[in-house]
Amino acid sequence: MAGDATCVSRWPDLPADLIREISGRLREVADYVHFHAVCKPWRDAVVSPPPLFFPWLVRCLDESTPPWREPCWADEDKLLFRSVSGHKATFRVSRASCLGEKFAVRDTDGPGGRVLAVCRDGASLVNPLTGAATHLPRCFPENMAGYLGSVDGVVTGDGTVLLYYLSISSCTFYRAAILRAGDDAWTSVHMCIDSETMSFWQQWSATYHDGKVINAGRQFYRVGMLSIAPGDVFTGRLEKRSLPQLYDDPASYSYFFELGGELMWAYVHVAAAALFDHGHGHGPLKGGDLVGSGAVSLWVYSREKKSGRWVKREGRRLLGSSVLFLGWTSSFAVEAGQLAGEVDGGCAYLMIDSVGRGLGRRGFLLLDRCTVYRYRLEDDTITMLDELPPGWLASCCTWFLPRPTIHAGPEPKLSKPYA
Repeated sequence: MAGDATCVSRWPDLPADLIREISGRLREVADYVHFHAVCKPWRDAVVSPPPLFFPWLVRCLDESTPPWREPCWADEDKLLFRSVSGHKATFRVSRASCLGEKFAVRDTDGPGGRVLAVCRDGASLVNPLTGAATHLPRCFPENMAGYLGSVDGVVTGDGTVLLYYLSISSCTFYRAAILRAGDDAWTSVHMCIDSETMSFWQQWSATYHDGKVINAGRQFYRVGMLSIAPGDVFTGRLEKRSLPQLYDDPASYSYFFELGGELMWAYVHVAAAALFDHGHGHGPLKGGDLVGSGAVSLWVYSREKKSGRWVKREGRRLLGSSVLFLGWTSSFAVEAGQLAGEVDGGCAYLMIDSVGRGLGRRGFLLLDRCTVYRYRLEDDTITMLDELPPGWLASCCTWFLPRPTIHAGPEPKLSKPYA
């Protein structure tokens, strides 16, 4: 017993450089917080500022979520985060304490550690772990004022906030509000799109780049890009040149991200045979069934600045030492060396629903399970990382990079022992 007590008492006396080396290898933000709380010598020796931790997933849902996005709803008063790299744990944060009861998460700002929270009354960028908030201008364009409860949102790499809504009826209107970094007021986009252009067009994702709102979707068996500039009243045909054909396969996912100042578009394709063979006597498809099947492909395109043409890029050399995180609204690339722990570059982390989603991001099949994979661009192989709990789908969760702020309180005063 005496020997054990002696060993325990020596933990705070570990060399500071050894403690710093250990703290620099912590991959999970929860481990960093726990490490920081052990004792004052450890707290003084940890790496500061902390490194970038492996991103969490955040579920972008609220009580107004359409039923096709949400098969089962629980913890409606909580904001849910999921750690997929180590502990495979779900963290719950009170929605009222960090966002307000009426706000819903529409996006994250990628590595910035904040979520884009929107409600009918306004929008804010919030760090849900600390509650620190930046409130965006409340004077929204008139064409968007009545749609804030239903908009999708995007925060680009340069800090631009895009809120958009596509209303399809006898006349299709595209409504958007843009707030560029440094602007004091929103820029309005309100455009009527002709029915021929929009016939059977299913929107996947959107972003803002180089003065234009760019939307990706599909029309019949082809991918189409729709570019809209503020002030445009009418747009022409969809851009389809050099973009992939879909061959009527049901599972496809579309993501915009920036790499080295260029706008990139990633397209994840899952072969239909791999999805539906399990429906004929083999039971439902599970996350691990796609590993080694060769059914998953990732294609990356970049947009030429002058011509606006999309060009397919060579995947093996594209990312280099970067790591790519592909999420519903937020996708971003991070240098592997900036992430805590040992993370390989040249990989993409992505989500695939357990069964095909019909029309990709806005599919109409009700599913109850989603799987996170690591995709190696060098050899086009995938590794299963985590099978998410029921209710987490690729179309309603995105990546969030946690940035904790730890405030050290005063050292406790210990009373002297009685003589």
